[in-house]
Amino acid sequence: MNWSSIIKFSAFHFVVLTLLSTLTTLLIGADNLDKQTGRDLLIYFKLPSFIVGSIILTLFAKTQAAKVSLHLIIIVVISSVVAIAIVSALMGAVYISPTWFVDLPISAISILVAIFIGGYFRGINVNAT
Repeated sequence: MNWSSIIKFSAFHFVVLTLLSTLTTLLIGADNLDKQTGRDLLIYFKLPSFIVGSIILTLFAKTQAAKVSLHLIIIVVISSVVAIAIVSALMGAVYISPTWFVDLPISAISILVAIFIGGYFRGINVNAT
């Protein structure tokens, strides 16, 4: 296990997705979130998070040669636990997003995409050297 890389990519994953979510909320407006349809929330929040998260995980998967799926799962779990801990601390109670049932499959798909794309790019780099 490459724990230093896992911690670095977990922190990077968390910070980038938090900045993206904050930017999206600022652009849409926090007061307008409850007026958005489910489709709009998927397009404005979940799709950009999926794309950016997949890119970050792919960068890690591209450099990792062994146990890629385990490493990616650990990165996503650490990032998610940190996010839950920070939000819970700010709210004063344990808070798990009511959209967890949407977030979980999106994270799993993001990991799968990163495994396949990262493996493809890793194969290109091996063939080029």
